[in-house]
Amino acid sequence: MSVFWGDHAGRTILTRLDEWSGNAEIHMTRVDLTAAPLAENVRLTQTPSPSLYPSAAWDGIAYGLTWHDSDGLNDAVYFARFAPCP
Repeated sequence: MSVFWGDHAGRTILTRLDEWSGNAEIHMTRVDLTAAPLAENVRLTQTPSPSLYPSAAWDGIAYGLTWHDSDGLNDAVYFARFAPCP
């Protein structure tokens, strides 16, 4: 599953789930409006349970990302704010 997020100013990221590690983890790549990569892929989560439902936004200074995760006992929604990739 991939989620493509962009705005009219060209700030665009692609978040995706992949299961290379054996369960779903969220990765992010900054891309241009044609989805060509502008930066290296970054793995954002690393948990023993699947990380799901990424949703991204831009606040004018940095990206924000929410996602669903679990520690095996409790489900939770997480949020991270991070500066843009080069």
